[in-house]
Amino acid sequence: DNPRARNALSGKMMAELTDAVEELERWDGCCVLVRGAQGTFCSGADLRVVRGPMGEAEAGRMMCTVMQHYLARLHGAPIVSVACIEGAAVGGGAE
Repeated sequence: DNPRARNALSGKMMAELTDAVEELERWDGCCVLVRGAQGTFCSGADLRVVRGPMGEAEAGRMMCTVMQHYLARLHGAPIVSVACIEGAAVGGGAE
């Protein structure tokens, strides 16, 4: 959660997401619920990351590639995934 930034994805959160997807692929459960905190699901990438460490073109492309890869893996996982969306769910770069 990153409610101060409307749950924008920080670099740490992106790394945690990749770890969570890998863990879910090994998990024997059947359903996962994804939700944000304090009225916002996700506002996209944290602009402090985009303007800072990921501001260079190659780093930005790498971030997009990694996020697309792991989100596709989550989509293809043999579990039901449900997004509990309350408030805004906007942003780009990981589509």
